[in-house]
Amino acid sequence: MITKIANKLTIFLFNREIISREDIPIYVYGYEALLASIVNFILILTLGIILHQGWQPIVFFVVFALTRVYSGGYHAQSYLKCNLILASVYIITITLVEALVYTESGYTIVVFVLFYLSVILKFAPVPNSKKQISEAERVKFREKILLLSAIWTILILILCFIFFKVALIVAITLFVVAVLIVIQHMLDREEVLHNEKST
Repeated sequence: MITKIANKLTIFLFNREIISREDIPIYVYGYEALLASIVNFILILTLGIILHQGWQPIVFFVVFALTRVYSGGYHAQSYLKCNLILASVYIITITLVEALVYTESGYTIVVFVLFYLSVILKFAPVPNSKKQISEAERVKFREKILLLSAIWTILILILCFIFFKVALIVAITLFVVAVLIVIQHMLDREEVLHNEKST
């Protein structure tokens, strides 16, 4: 559905001679990414309303989406699977937040953040089959994810003293992003081993 709409929007621009034939794949990918982000945001917002989470889905989505742009990580093969995984990730995140918020333990946040940082330092950015990146892009994405990770870490430290629940949401969201990076890395390694056995 998203791909069809992206194709129609792109063909509309091409037919009006707004874009060239060479730009078609770029615009299709851009529209797909934009439409998928809108659907994802509406999905998370709807789940937040159903679960009476107030502002929490917005914090989750901003941290999750911004981080994933530069970190990469597991990507489902279809938009339906992507939405199901995103919904599951959000529910897991909120469940963990609700279970841990009353402990007000800074140690828990430290564990989540250290796991995230260790994964980012070791693996990020992780390319995916839909969007391969050049070495120059990889270096640029790595610089950006390291800067963003530093910003998240400082923000979490400040929020621990001001609004613990927000700090916990950010930390757990980053933890989940790190888990998705590890999953993609494991799948990539498995694919490489499979290809080596095949040859």
